[in-house]
Amino acid sequence: MDTLLDLPVRLLAASISSGKTTSQIVTRGFLNRVAAREKTLAAWAFIDNEKALADARQVEAMPVSRLKGIPIGVKDIIDTADMPTSYGSAVYAGFRPAADAACVALARAAGAVVLGKTVTAEFALASQGPTRNPVNEAHTPGGSSSGSAAAVAAGMVPLALGSQTGGSLIRPAAYCGVVGYKPSFGLIDRCGTKPLANSLDTLGVIARSVDDAAYFAETLMRRQLLDKSMPKRLRVGLYGVERWSHLSVATRDALHQAAAAFKRAGASLVEMREFPQHEALQQAHQTIAHWEITAALAFECNHYLPRLRVLTQAYLSDTPPLYEAYEAARALAATARAGLAARFGQCDVLLAPAVSGEAPEGIEHAGDPIHCLMWTLLHAPCLTLPVTKGPLGLPVGVQLIGRIRDDPRLLAAGMVLEQALVQSHEPSLATGERPLYHNGKSLFQTEVTQ
Repeated sequence: MDTLLDLPVRLLAASISSGKTTSQIVTRGFLNRVAAREKTLAAWAFIDNEKALADARQVEAMPVSRLKGIPIGVKDIIDTADMPTSYGSAVYAGFRPAADAACVALARAAGAVVLGKTVTAEFALASQGPTRNPVNEAHTPGGSSSGSAAAVAAGMVPLALGSQTGGSLIRPAAYCGVVGYKPSFGLIDRCGTKPLANSLDTLGVIARSVDDAAYFAETLMRRQLLDKSMPKRLRVGLYGVERWSHLSVATRDALHQAAAAFKRAGASLVEMREFPQHEALQQAHQTIAHWEITAALAFECNHYLPRLRVLTQAYLSDTPPLYEAYEAARALAATARAGLAARFGQCDVLLAPAVSGEAPEGIEHAGDPIHCLMWTLLHAPCLTLPVTKGPLGLPVGVQLIGRIRDDPRLLAAGMVLEQALVQSHEPSLATGERPLYHNGKSLFQTEVTQ
């Protein structure tokens, strides 16, 4: 059974469509995995075995479809008409929306079986849920897409929907050792999703491989994503390289191994300094987020503030920035987005940290989103995939960034990296391997771009 459940999603769906197995068998297999770990992992806000199996029976009558019989998890800020959507908050416990969100409706039309709703931070903001990291349950899974990342990493479901306003999808995927794909802003329709920050919120997917993530996202976007026209020699920008020596050993190790893997795959590596406005753009993200979040959650603030969780209360009670500061931040972001493609130069993708290190101990906090904020603000597509493990044995991923709306090239580059990492294992810095950058001198003799 495990061999069947661990098939790539496109092959598993083909096996169901061809009659080699059934949606009920597959769904029951994943439900058994949920039963084995959910008591301590707490990845699910809602799950109903009988309903999932009934949905699987219905799917078997469908014609061949892209996701026929594939169980998925849905982050609990995304509406589902046939199961509760609580937005991670006690004040919405048992709430039943009138309709599925667009992304859920499209997934179901393609044959997906919604196994249940995955745990999120309250309103996908700051107050974490009870989910634990499946690699080490004493550590955070990250957030706010904590349940989706943990469920995929624990093998409970092959695909899950998540979202990102700051680092809410890339960070938990990197902490849990799975693939996270945050598309270019707006490529997956947000209709039916609880708003948080209107100009930042982006729906994305969490999966076991880059191909699985792309296959799922193609269905939700109704467009082809796997690019067949990649350049023969991929050019990878090593973003912010002058600061890599200041990163944690685990993060430097992951970047070192990813860069070496790209080089083995025939890519050329280009050292790229941080953008001159990097820090200003990080601050602009925070300004825009605070202004928009306090507007989006104004009803909850007015009616339910004492019943919200402590960190949510604190955030909503904090005075938002002045409108002039908000507009200035938006203008800076718009200018940076317009110039982003030029900043890439000849590079196809950028390689950057995804997280500051291994997942922190404890589950009260989601970890630092600092390596995601600017890219989310710029509406760039981002992809994280697992590369190595840190000194504590927890996964650490890296982040690839593409030009806005150049998602096919980003995913293709991710597949190149994924395959290169599988083919050989790079020694770890923790075992004495030289760092990629030693005393300011590159070990790869790459060119430098400003």
